[in-house]
Amino acid sequence: MNKLCINVFCGFEFEELCRMAKEIGFDGIFSDESDAVNTDKILQNRIIADRYSLYYETSHSKIKGCEDIWSDTYTAAEYEKELKLCIDNCAVNHIGILVVHIQTGNNKVNIDCGMKSLQNIINYAGRKNVKIAFENINNSSLLYYVMDNFRSPSVGFCYDSGHELCHTPGENFLDRLGDRLICTHLHDNDGSADQHCMMYTKAVNFSRIASQLKELKYTGGLSLELAYSGTGIKKREFLSRAYEGLKKFYSEIAG
Repeated sequence: MNKLCINVFCGFEFEELCRMAKEIGFDGIFSDESDAVNTDKILQNRIIADRYSLYYETSHSKIKGCEDIWSDTYTAAEYEKELKLCIDNCAVNHIGILVVHIQTGNNKVNIDCGMKSLQNIINYAGRKNVKIAFENINNSSLLYYVMDNFRSPSVGFCYDSGHELCHTPGENFLDRLGDRLICTHLHDNDGSADQHCMMYTKAVNFSRIASQLKELKYTGGLSLELAYSGTGIKKREFLSRAYEGLKKFYSEIAG
């Protein structure tokens, strides 16, 4: 059975989110990139999640610097070191998946350097019993190349519904990578920007996604990744509406 999870950035403290999410009916949470390299913060998140009996599904790795891994500069080694710290934080706190962006832009890449660094990361994650979930952003060909070349059981795919629409319109990542899917980031937008809105409020075709997940027999987490600031909605109402949208989506998969 899929666990219904949530993360909200811009507007909620982690404990506040956990308390309200539990009261509303969510099964779990995940933490965003602002916490990933902060060992004390991840530990506190773990304690809070346990306090509210919430499943801690994933940690999102630090995004800033992810393009550096495709260079032969000092910063590439530094980012590799930061990813290893993210893995350590997951391992110590029993978080099974680290979500990783392989690139946020379409800058030139040094394939040999990047693949060597990613191999080091994947090997390290395997030793720590943490899975790396590479997420779709805006360079689909690079993502496919990475996924095709790393078949380790320590590597999976994180599907992001919002990124697919606004960054790579017309792409269908679940067709290509659905058999590697281990987690999701579900949110909506109007196609013009990465807005992280509630499901069924903008232009993402969630019925199509639900149909694909049903066909894949996907049983992993269904995780909302939302932005709260600027919505003008009270926090509890915001989370309640978000939960209702996710339950509707789940019913399409399970029905």
